[in-house]
Amino acid sequence: MDFKYIVFCTENGRYLFDGVSCNIFSVNDTIYQHHTNLLNQLSNGSYKQDTQHQEQYEEILSMIKNGYFVENPTSPFTYWFDVDEYKNELQYQGMRHLMIGMTEKCNMRCKYCVYGGHYKNERIHGTHSISTSILFKAIDYFFSNSRCPEKVINFYGGEPFLTFPMIKEAVRYVQQRDPSATFYITTNGTLLNRTVAEWFASNKTIHLYISIAGTSEMHDQFRVFSDGAPTFPIIRDNLLMLKALDTQAYTERVHIVFNIFDELQLEELQEFYESDEIFKGLRNEPEITFIDCAEDDGTVQTLYDTFMQKYSQNVSPIYRYIELLQQGIHDHLLVRHYDKKLLPIHRRIVNENKNTLSGVCRPFINKMFVDVDGNVHVCENFTFGNTFGTVNEHFKESMVDELLSRYMKYRSTSCKSCWAAKICSLCYRDLFDRSAQLDQERAKLLCNYERQQKQQTLVEYCTVMEAGVHLLDHLNDYVLFA
Repeated sequence: MDFKYIVFCTENGRYLFDGVSCNIFSVNDTIYQHHTNLLNQLSNGSYKQDTQHQEQYEEILSMIKNGYFVENPTSPFTYWFDVDEYKNELQYQGMRHLMIGMTEKCNMRCKYCVYGGHYKNERIHGTHSISTSILFKAIDYFFSNSRCPEKVINFYGGEPFLTFPMIKEAVRYVQQRDPSATFYITTNGTLLNRTVAEWFASNKTIHLYISIAGTSEMHDQFRVFSDGAPTFPIIRDNLLMLKALDTQAYTERVHIVFNIFDELQLEELQEFYESDEIFKGLRNEPEITFIDCAEDDGTVQTLYDTFMQKYSQNVSPIYRYIELLQQGIHDHLLVRHYDKKLLPIHRRIVNENKNTLSGVCRPFINKMFVDVDGNVHVCENFTFGNTFGTVNEHFKESMVDELLSRYMKYRSTSCKSCWAAKICSLCYRDLFDRSAQLDQERAKLLCNYERQQKQQTLVEYCTVMEAGVHLLDHLNDYVLFA
């Protein structure tokens, strides 16, 4: 008998997660402590002579008989989506979201920035900006490969407002072709002067996404100008000016993205969110992203270790989450975060006893990224070399097959015995480097990190369910995929 599973414990219970059926079982102390020996003896038939643990053997055999605990399938892995449907959608609807790298320049030097030289698989700050010619070709390329009625154009950097004149030209160019297109601009907020603010307010299809590093205290430690000067006062003044200029535009089309280190920050982040005027009236739920310390050269990890010393590591935010749910409070940053974190476990597919890869994106359906040189990529986080060509060429659909094939080949081997394979969130970018080569060492590192994270999530999920089996019923109505 070959099983892939993990046992774990909460403060009050012992559990087994079956990586094939995705069922979670409550188990007794004996099974929790001796699961390896018990399953080995079941496999070789010697369990009949082990009179001490017959009750535990019967319990495991009952789980197996009822199809809740399933042997590792020998069948080949399958994709998490129907390939024919995907190809049909790619061909007849095409891309929905174009992200354009307007510039590699930035007027800030955030200490944890992914482009700050601390991550070997990422580019670093550069001096190049996109040309008007490549910018328009990128838009033409997108329109030629998209028949989606709701198109999104996203201006990205560096800091995209360093190229404000070209952004204005691009918006006019797109609006001539499709007046209904929506625009996103991912900005650090320091260049939102009155001219930019008036332009934003008058263009009702433009949305601003502004990054803030947690509270103002944390922000000014880590999101700084190139000379080290703090940035939050300037960003705040700019936002208040924009809010005063056009309150409706501000409340409806400004989005906040909080960058934080750890879940322990969520309680004070909520207090900051409730108290500062820049957040009042915003209709868009803030996004929370966690600063990556898994792949850096140690610099960002050191920042994390130093900053997080002021927080008690003996406090678990999951109990605050439970308390808030018991009080019926859902409009809280901590609740929103844990809802999204626990959703994939709560809504996991159970009893689908086959080798199915966990889902990442279907390439180019939801996003395409064009860099400053006109190279086409799956997204801003994953370049896969230059294998998808440039905006001067036809879209290389054959390379989609190549990417999926290589992804399948690696995971079919590396994930065959992994208990977390069906709930794994690793992406193409976690396997391949910027030159489209498989990076075995990095993939192994991230796989280990992912398993640790998923085990912790299972612990938290069961902790919540112990507190009340209906506490997560509100997740039943969440839309998993748009």
